[in-house]
Amino acid sequence: MSTFDNPFDPDRRLRVEQLPGGRRDLTTAAVAARARSATRRRGLKLPRVGLHAFLVGAALLWLAPVAWAVFTSFRPYADTAQHGYVSIPHTLSLANYKNAWSQGQIPLHFWNSMIITIPAIVVILLFASSVAFVVSRFSFWFNVPLLIFFMAANLLPQQVIITPLYELYLRIHLPGWASGGSGLMYDSFLGLIAINVAFQTGFCTFVLSNYMKTIPSSLSEAARVDGAGVVRQFFGIILPLCKPALAALATLEFTWIYNDFLWAVVLMSSGDKRPITSSLTNLQGTFFTDNNFLYLCLCYMVNLSLKYGTTDASAHGFAYFGSILGPVFQRYTDGYRFGKLAIDLIEKHRFVAYKAKAYFTIARVLIWTQPVTTALDFIGTAFHAALEAGDLTYACYCCAYIVTHPLLRGDPLDEVWRESEKCLDFVRKAKFRDYENRIASQQQFIQCMRGETSTFSTFSDAHFDEAAFEAQLTSDRAMLCWYWILQIQARFISGDYEEAIAAAQKAKVLLWTSTGCIQLLDYHYYTALAIAAAFGTASLDRQREWHEMLIVHLDQLQEWGENCSIISSRTDISKKKMQRSYSPN
Repeated sequence: MSTFDNPFDPDRRLRVEQLPGGRRDLTTAAVAARARSATRRRGLKLPRVGLHAFLVGAALLWLAPVAWAVFTSFRPYADTAQHGYVSIPHTLSLANYKNAWSQGQIPLHFWNSMIITIPAIVVILLFASSVAFVVSRFSFWFNVPLLIFFMAANLLPQQVIITPLYELYLRIHLPGWASGGSGLMYDSFLGLIAINVAFQTGFCTFVLSNYMKTIPSSLSEAARVDGAGVVRQFFGIILPLCKPALAALATLEFTWIYNDFLWAVVLMSSGDKRPITSSLTNLQGTFFTDNNFLYLCLCYMVNLSLKYGTTDASAHGFAYFGSILGPVFQRYTDGYRFGKLAIDLIEKHRFVAYKAKAYFTIARVLIWTQPVTTALDFIGTAFHAALEAGDLTYACYCCAYIVTHPLLRGDPLDEVWRESEKCLDFVRKAKFRDYENRIASQQQFIQCMRGETSTFSTFSDAHFDEAAFEAQLTSDRAMLCWYWILQIQARFISGDYEEAIAAAQKAKVLLWTSTGCIQLLDYHYYTALAIAAAFGTASLDRQREWHEMLIVHLDQLQEWGENCSIISSRTDISKKKMQRSYSPN
């Protein structure tokens, strides 16, 4: 048998160019060159060119919106509003990022996200790995049903349990250190951690159990022979081998929990506790509010109802449209007509679901043209309708106005205080933190007017810290506006005119949050009075500035006074006060 045919010859399986004395011209470089040439020829085929073109196009299509959003973020909002988003920028700056970072309190909410996300991931992986270890490494009759039980949580839509879970959280009491001061599972970091653990443990258990099944059982048997118990096997052998799976799951869970928006909105009411995802909603009203777009949507809503027919929601739309016709477009009579149309629809067709919404909104229409008592009666009807329909949100909205309108009407403060106590108790039971703050600020105004605060020029007393209250008012911009308007009144009545004007400046930048609200009447009225009272002691430059401001306030009061007697009387008072205070050249 020849050497070539010898199966035990060590050179039998070598390539020709590797054999001693073989073909010297077939070098490694030549083989590599031929391989590259073959690859190049294959790369020129049409299907491969089409595949690369598709991948490049898909990548560009995916990245283009992200890149454009990042590019637009460097443009001031005024520039995009004037020239459109698809245009050449006139200026580029970091102003949007600076405003969002400071006014949006990004560091605080990012830290809140870490407080929720990191402990949740640790607990999820610990629970899931423990259950997966038992299910995959031990054989007993209910290990498969146990795995199915944990997986069933992934099949349950989260939205199904929102209402019962919300009620449950309101009934679970926690110590102050565990709840962050709320005393409940609701509005606490622990509550968000618990719900994320409950929903994510099943998925992680499924993944880890399948991964652990790939680990040879001989490792566990050898450990048992060496005397290792179950705990030692779990922490000393199985967990170290599961590091890749644990790292992958930790990455996925971090992404899911960090980006969660639903539970942070439903189970958290304090703005300073919310994670970064839900807190970013505050930036919508702060930086990108376009009231003209809101008015356009209302006009379009009314046109759709008039063209194609009305539904129960049309009554609410007509009432809301009427609430802007007067304050925005100076068509108070037409606003009243649309409000009356909404009432007729509600009563004729018994639109119970929208009765509270419509009556509450109509009360905002009537306050500009009818006596305060009429608007207050509509608020009372809206409150009872909201209770019958189970609409706690609008019931809480009504509570704030049940206190506001008697103050506007000039009712005795003791009576208003008793009503405010009932409203505050109701809002607290409903856990509506923003409106709890609104009513609390109204109560402190009442206490100040009754002389029950520390001094006549402050809201602080033994149970209320004015500075601490102002510091935690970050999320509700309308609440901030109303609070500073109350401060304008209190400071003027106490004789601190400069402080009243300073409060007016703070309220001015937030007036857009209260379009159509009767609180604007107090803003213009008391700001005008404060300026008139302080005019004589101001410098010449400030007098010129204040004169222009007074004209604006009086013109607005004059417009409102033509439609409502209570506003007309306040306009006359402002004019007389201004005439007595100064005589401008």
